[in-house]
Amino acid sequence: MERIEREAFLSHAKLPIFKRKVDRAKEIIREALAIAPAYVAVSWGKDSVVMLHLVQSICPDILAISFGHPEREMISNYTETESLYKERFGLNINTILIDGDHVPNKVKSQKLWLQYPVAFVGLRIEESARRKATLLKNGAIYQYKKGDYRACPVFNWTSQDVWAYIVANDLPYLKAYALGAKRTTDHVSKNLKKDYQVTRLEEFRRYAPEYASYLSGLIYAN
Repeated sequence: MERIEREAFLSHAKLPIFKRKVDRAKEIIREALAIAPAYVAVSWGKDSVVMLHLVQSICPDILAISFGHPEREMISNYTETESLYKERFGLNINTILIDGDHVPNKVKSQKLWLQYPVAFVGLRIEESARRKATLLKNGAIYQYKKGDYRACPVFNWTSQDVWAYIVANDLPYLKAYALGAKRTTDHVSKNLKKDYQVTRLEEFRRYAPEYASYLSGLIYAN
């Protein structure tokens, strides 16, 4: 990250409006922790790293569960990022590697809600129209299905807020962002439409050409 960018994010982190967002995120975390046992879903994308740090500021030993796929190191430095975070802040983590990336399917297969009814997830309104509609309709904490809750502490954060928090707290982040990646954790799944898969391939070609080549074979074989 360039020095001028870092200084701009540090300045943003000092704004009262940003501090109010941090305080509100911590209120959401406390409210969610009061519902039932919880875990943090961490993909090691920037949003989930920020969320993990926020939750640990309230509950340091909370379980983090990382959903990934075996080929993710072709996308970016996931293992290194996780190790750096653990070294700096401590981490109680269970990494679950499953082929494909459709997270609801992963959660369903693991039946995590039976032991941990509350899942902290890094969803933000700014990310997509679908997530905006879901969060505006349901709020920051909502019941995904009976006995299964979602808590979204950074639901109203902007990308600038996320980066300001990362810089202000010296959080590690994936190298793919420095290469212009908008998202880093999406694996092209058989559950997704082919036009979406091809769109994701174009993005991967810019910053993860090895992974793009690997995915091309999967997509066009189906």
